[in-house]
Parts: sequence; C-alpha cells; structure tokens
Amino acid sequence: MINVYVSNYKDFLKNLFSKMTELHAERERISAQYSADYAKSALADLDRKANRELKEVEKKIREMHNKICEMLSISSIPTVESLTADRLFFDGSAKIELTPEIVKVFVERYNENPTMLALIKTWLDTRHKNDTNYISVKSCISSPEEKAKIYKQFADSALALCGKIFSDGSSQLEIDSFADEHFAVALYAKIGSGMNLADYKNARVPEQAKHLLDDYKIVNSENLFDFHFKSANQRTGSV
Repeated sequence: MINVYVSNYKDFLKNLFSKMTELHAERERISAQYSADYAKSALADLDRKANRELKEVEKKIREMHNKICEMLSISSIPTVESLTADRLFFDGSAKIELTPEIVKVFVERYNENPTMLALIKTWLDTRHKNDTNYISVKSCISSPEEKAKIYKQFADSALALCGKIFSDGSSQLEIDSFADEHFAVALYAKIGSGMNLADYKNARVPEQAKHLLDDYKIVNSENLFDFHFKSANQRTGSV
C-alpha cells in the first residue's frame, strides 16, 4: 500500500538529494580549482543556496504534516453523512452475530471512514470487550490520534534525513529505502492510502475542530538539527 502523503515526503527527499549532490560536487570543484580568497566567497554563496534548499524542503514537510493533523482532527468528529447502511450491523438494529472474520472485512472496507470505524470499535468494546477471538480485529482499527502519531513518525524521519542529505551523510540507497512499503507495511495498514483526507481539506467547521490533534504537530525550529554543509574533505579533516 502506498500513502499519498508519505510518497510526497519521499519525492521531496529525492529532489533534495539530487540538488545537494550537485551542490556538493560544485563545492569540491571550487575548492580544487580556485584560490582560497575567491573560493571563500564562492563557497559562502553555495552554502547560502544549500541552506535555502534545505529550509524550503523542511518547511514543505512540516506544513504538510501539520495539515494532515488538521484533517485528521476534523475526521475524528463523527458525522451522520459518513454512516452507511452497514451501520445496522453495529448500532443494534440488526440482531445478527458477526464472526471476527466478517468484522475484519468491515474494518478493511471502512479503513478510511473514521465514523464507521468508531462505530465498529464501540460495538466491539460493548459486545466483545473480553473476547480474545476479536483481539486481532481490534488491533486493525486505528483512531485519528494513532494515525497522527504514525504520520509524525514518517515526518520526523523525513526531516532527520533532510539533515543527513544536507551534510552529505546520506546515500541514494537510504533515500530509496525511506518509508519502504515492505518494511513499513504495518504502519501503512494503520494509516491507509490517505486519499480520504482530501475530503476534509476544505471542510467548513469551527476553527477548534482543526486543532484537536495539535499535540502531534511539528513546531518550527531554526535549530532542529546541528548539521553543516561541508565537503567530504572537510568532514574527514583531510586536505
């Protein structure tokens, strides 16, 4: 499963890696071909450019993540419009006992419908609270809070990788491995594709409804990472 927002993070990282690779190569070229006096000024310009590129990508990741938190916040408020006919199986209307396998099918069907998931979870907690047969089904249901926490893990990882790319401490393999769908399959199963969040992007709701998950947002910090844009020679101390 691919999540559209995590995929965006990966694209940001790929672009940053490409740009920084070019800038580091340019730094090496300037250091090797020009006098110290000229190189000092040229390298300073290069450093400023690299810092601008880094801050731009960090800002994109931070703003995207915080927007995700707002959309998840809005989605956590149940709405009648989000209920489907299947609600009859979980609101007490239908007197039918559902097996764990059938309930899991419903959970998968409504993985990106927070209102239906909340109803199913309430049904499980009420009808099968201590039934071990339903434990695996319960573990498949993720609340908006849990999803926000997982999204933050991806965003934090992307920001940390930005710092490594900036300091020339990363590799193409590391970029390609970021948020790998095979290694992170359990996390993707929790957050889904993210496609449904677009439904909440321009929702007309009270401002407070957008801030129920602010604890999971990423606060801007000028000194989030202590990385420096340096050439390989400078990092190793060689001449």
